[in-house]
Amino acid sequence: ICYSSDWDRCLDTATDIVKYHPHLEIIPKKELREQNKGAFTGKTRKEREVAQKAIGIPYYQWDFDGGENGFDVSKRVINFIESLLKKMKIRIFF
Repeated sequence: ICYSSDWDRCLDTATDIVKYHPHLEIIPKKELREQNKGAFTGKTRKEREVAQKAIGIPYYQWDFDGGENGFDVSKRVINFIESLLKKMKIRIFF
């Protein structure tokens, strides 16, 4: 199985990869999307850095004015991985 973000750009990449592994099925998942940059979607990295420094909070805590902060992204991806492991009946102990 090949899990991919459900965005076209990611699915195109997954499709190119699966050409070399024709037995794999691509399963699009919204949980694998890149970080939502909120009001800063489409802005340059420099523009985001300037705004973040002006706000004065650490980058990983900033939600880009309505998007996701680093913790949100981590939580979303970890939840996906945990649900996948549960579905596959794999137990991980930490």
